Amino acid sequence: MSRNNLFSNESLDQIFDWQIDEEYKTALREIEKEKIKLQQEIRNFERYKHNVERHRKKLEHDIEKINQERIEFVEAVHVFEEEKKELKRQKDEFEEEKRKFELQKRELERAQREHEDSVKSFNQHKEHQEVFFNNKFRILEEELKSVARQKDKLAKQKAFYEQVSMFDREQRELVQEEQTVMRGEKFFVGVESMKSLKKRYKDLLKIYHPDNLNGDTETIKEINREYNNLSQDFSE
Repeated sequence: MSRNNLFSNESLDQIFDWQIDEEYKTALREIEKEKIKLQQEIRNFERYKHNVERHRKKLEHDIEKINQERIEFVEAVHVFEEEKKELKRQKDEFEEEKRKFELQKRELERAQREHEDSVKSFNQHKEHQEVFFNNKFRILEEELKSVARQKDKLAKQKAFYEQVSMFDREQRELVQEEQTVMRGEKFFVGVESMKSLKKRYKDLLKIYHPDNLNGDTETIKEINREYNNLSQDFSE
């Protein structure tokens, strides 16, 4: 039997339809795959588009930031130039102050040297003055001692003159009261008895004895001469 006889026309149509269905299904599957792939690519594209938009905005923001930073940099450069000028001015002022300070330092050093010389001269003058005042003080001490001695001497002289004055007053009183003949030439005027003679003699020795401040040898000899003469008169 021939091949054409084995398959009828109906069977061939069925086989052909089956093949077409299979090819259609395969094509549909391929289309679905392509569709899925296309959808995936669309989603990827959307994500890429979103990323591009985000990067674009970020880039615009960065550009704006860069422009702002450029403006700030220009302003900072301007401020830096102003600060540089100010620093230069301050440096010039500092140099001027430094120059003035150096001048003042030299002036102070000169004044210090003059002060040291003045102090040295003052110390030398002070030493001379101390020596002078010590010598003067020593002289004053000697003078004070001399004045003290003179004061003591004057006090003794005063006491002596008071005794002499008292003695003269007693003599005047005795002369006024005495009605008899007075004995003695000078120191024993008014003496009228041996007792009063001895008393007067002791008083005169206290005043004129050579060991006393105002004692005198010649005077005491005269007193002794008169005393001896009057003693003989009263003994007779």
